[in-house]
Amino acid sequence: MILIGINYNQANLFTREKFSFSKKESELFIARLISQGMAKGVVILSTCLRFEIYAENTDAAILKDCFLGFKNAGPEFLPYFYTKQNEEAVLHLFTVAAGLDSQVIGENEILHQIKQAYFMAGSLEATTPLLNRLFQRALFAGKAVRSETGISNIDPSIALSAVELAESLLGPVKNKRIGIIGAGSIAQKIAQLCANREALCILVANRTFLKAKEIAEKVKGKAVKFNKFYGLIESIDILFSATASRHFILNKEIFDLKHSSDRPLVIIDLAFPRDIDPEIGNRKGVKLFNLDNFKQVNYARAKQLLLARELVKEKAANFWKKERLSGYDFAGWQQAEFIGQRAS
Repeated sequence: MILIGINYNQANLFTREKFSFSKKESELFIARLISQGMAKGVVILSTCLRFEIYAENTDAAILKDCFLGFKNAGPEFLPYFYTKQNEEAVLHLFTVAAGLDSQVIGENEILHQIKQAYFMAGSLEATTPLLNRLFQRALFAGKAVRSETGISNIDPSIALSAVELAESLLGPVKNKRIGIIGAGSIAQKIAQLCANREALCILVANRTFLKAKEIAEKVKGKAVKFNKFYGLIESIDILFSATASRHFILNKEIFDLKHSSDRPLVIIDLAFPRDIDPEIGNRKGVKLFNLDNFKQVNYARAKQLLLARELVKEKAANFWKKERLSGYDFAGWQQAEFIGQRAS
């Protein structure tokens, strides 16, 4: 079993955007690897923080070459990748599932993302018995670590981090005018957090107006259609954006046209790929932040984090030991002859 990956520790947001995979791209890439015999089994985990391929019966060189070719990228990007095999790959996945390799320690969204990646591979018949066991146990371990250590009890989330970042710059959200672009889970959490902090006004925009309306009604805010939202940017104090768009939602030309004053404006772009044109950050009075500005955010207490890491190591080691006892020859990528007593 082998893992190749690229994440926020090695690559900045611009580089990660280049290698981001849509659901359709993931399906096409998995199909290519399987149909051409380059891997026996494949699971692809693609999020805003990482891109990882877990595969069986292949090697790192094949995976990297195929991946770079698929993305029309050259060998200059190879230094960004990490490679992990066997026990090290198991420990890495368990660590990711537990939220210990995230910008916000203990965040829960990664569990859902891993489950989606695993289910997608399964729907394409691209998993193997080994990968099935690995991902099922990783998901179980991720939930268990959170439950046993309480690292998620303090609501670790990128949404909370974003709101607190805004408050550190402009003061309490109370009496501030908030703009939110998007209607996903992050946008919903931000809207609720701002409402709890008694924001003066919460404007929600989304390409599907009904979704924006649903969020706005829950927080006593106002849903705004996209074409009208841009005209209201001038009055907003803090703008959060978190859509699934593959292109900029707000570019410099539109912003310059709609925002003519130099009044302070904090923009926090939580989308991947980015929603906001980075050139907007050069405007006077504007402070623009993106996902890479959350690298140091950590809401887990030191004692909880230490315990969580020890639990992850224990659970990964137990999984590895059981697989080795089952007779699987990881080093040779082949099913080994029966060796010793099969683990119960």
